[in-house]
Amino acid sequence: MRAHLTPAASCGVPPDLGRRVAGAHAVIRRADGRVLLQFRAAPPGWELPGGHVAPGEAPSATVVRETAEEVGCTIRVERLTGTYTFRGLRHSRDAVFLARLAAGRPRRSREVVALRWVDPDRLPAGLFPWFALRIRDAVAPPSAAGRPVHRVQPVGATEVLRHGLGLGRLAASGLAGLPPFRSGPRGPWG
Repeated sequence: MRAHLTPAASCGVPPDLGRRVAGAHAVIRRADGRVLLQFRAAPPGWELPGGHVAPGEAPSATVVRETAEEVGCTIRVERLTGTYTFRGLRHSRDAVFLARLAAGRPRRSREVVALRWVDPDRLPAGLFPWFALRIRDAVAPPSAAGRPVHRVQPVGATEVLRHGLGLGRLAASGLAGLPPFRSGPRGPWG
C-alpha cells in the first residue's frame, strides 16, 4: 500500500509530533462536506478511523495505515487540525488530521461493523464524546495563524455516562442501520 501524504511542513506537523502523541485519527471529508464515521463493537460506539501510533511511526502515516486496515481505503492527508490531551480517566494525547479519499471505497471489517457518512452538524447518538469537538475543529476553516489547535478534553464519569446514554438512544432506535446483533467467534457482531 502506498501512503498518500502531504509533506509534513505544509500540513502543520511538528517534526517531533510522533514522540508526543499516542493516537491519530482521520476526519475523512467528502466533497459534499460529510465525514466518515465507523462503529466499533468493542467498546461500542461511533468514532473516526485511526488508532495507536506505532513506535517510530509518523502520526500522519498512522492514519493512512489504520484507515486502510479498518475501512479498506487509501486516504490523502491534507493537514493536521489539532492535538487533544485527555484529562481524567485517560491520560494520553491524540493527533487529528483532515483527509480525503484517494482510492477505494470504505467497507466494513473485523474491527468495524458499520460505516456512515454524516453531516458534521448532525452527529449520531453513540458517538464517543471526545470526537464531536475534534470533528468540528477539523471541518472549520484553518485558524488565522494557520496552526493546529490544542485542546484538553475531560474524560470522566460525566463523559462516560453521556456516552452510555447515547448508546441507549441508539439501541432504542433499533441500532439505526447497524447489522443485526448476533454472537459469533469475532464478538457480538461477528
